[in-house]
Amino acid sequence: MKMFSIYTIIVTFLVYMGVLFTIAYTVDNKNFLNSKALTPYIYALSFAIFCTAWTYYGSVGKAVNTGFLFLSVYLGPTLIIFLWPVILKKMIRVKNIFKITSLADLITVRYEKSRLIGAIVSIGALLGTIPYISIQLKALITSIEILQDKK
Repeated sequence: MKMFSIYTIIVTFLVYMGVLFTIAYTVDNKNFLNSKALTPYIYALSFAIFCTAWTYYGSVGKAVNTGFLFLSVYLGPTLIIFLWPVILKKMIRVKNIFKITSLADLITVRYEKSRLIGAIVSIGALLGTIPYISIQLKALITSIEILQDKK
């Protein structure tokens, strides 16, 4: 017996994505980042991105295989909480001076605005997202199978 039909899952997914995109669109167009009252909520939502399929499905498997070593996955985000004000201040200064809009721009500034370096960084960033996208798709399929009680 199925727990949820595929149509219920799809409709729920589309409504959820619609809400997320509506929030992102509103925040982007209304310049909410200048609002001190909403800043904690915006940061909380951005940290929630880290707690997606990557950590939900990845951490459990890593904990089973490595024990407490899986906590090292959380070391980076934890350290960045304390270091972020210093890093962000420097990045904003460099961004304003050199009119930087992307990671490729940031790297090429160090190498005399080389187009070749910019292309390599852009391709590297694109290729670097493939494993993340694949684990997201795997998590999506696994979640649908669990919700349909197929496993």
